[in-house]
Amino acid sequence: ALLAYVSETSFAGEGNTAYEYLKTLMDVTNYASYMAAEMYSHNGDWPNNNVRAWKSPNTLWKFMIYDLDHGFDWMWPVAGFTQETNMFDWVKQGGYASGKCYNKPSADCFHTFYVKLIENPDFKRMFINRSVVLFQNYVNGTNLSNIIESMTESIDEDQRSADQGVFKQSERWYTNSCGGRFSNSGSCIKDWGIDRDEVIRKEYREEFGLSSDVEVTIAATGNGYVTLDGFTLPSLSSYTGTFFGGNAMLLTAV
Repeated sequence: ALLAYVSETSFAGEGNTAYEYLKTLMDVTNYASYMAAEMYSHNGDWPNNNVRAWKSPNTLWKFMIYDLDHGFDWMWPVAGFTQETNMFDWVKQGGYASGKCYNKPSADCFHTFYVKLIENPDFKRMFINRSVVLFQNYVNGTNLSNIIESMTESIDEDQRSADQGVFKQSERWYTNSCGGRFSNSGSCIKDWGIDRDEVIRKEYREEFGLSSDVEVTIAATGNGYVTLDGFTLPSLSSYTGTFFGGNAMLLTAV
């Protein structure tokens, strides 16, 4: 029902009442974070596949990351997808060309959410600003490297060897930008993450016509705090971020 409503409705224009109603059905900030994280990971087996959503009687619809074995530099044979694929183009077309959703937003296709919602100026502004905070504080090459190092250090060598023997890494049919090399330290993925930080920001600039970076500090004194486009910042007292020039901010004193 939610997909059908989004498919049949226009969200374009300032003060769109349909968008305000949609916010009573789905968590749009969660959706923005979800989309930005998937796009950062460069997941080629999505958005035409591997979509998961959930709700309870007392919550809005929310989306969660599911199945990333086509992301983070692993290159599987997905039709029309390469390491150079721009994720905005990939999302807007609905994923691979042989799929039923290719360039056909409809109630049966998940990418319809993005195609329709990005027409709304409030969502677009929030999506861009939410993405900046996500990339700066959570989804970035530095955090990716730290997590990989923590994971690899926790695996005993005998367990590692046994696992590689069972799953035959040397015989796998997928590859990566390191020429298919499987690294016990995760060095290839870490290098990819550092490069990905700038690539994803470049794609945002080109997609939305944004200008050079601007450092902004959002701070509060007293007992309140300030939200940015409806969401709380990682630090309530004072937050400094490198935002895109050319995108507005909706700041609310709470």
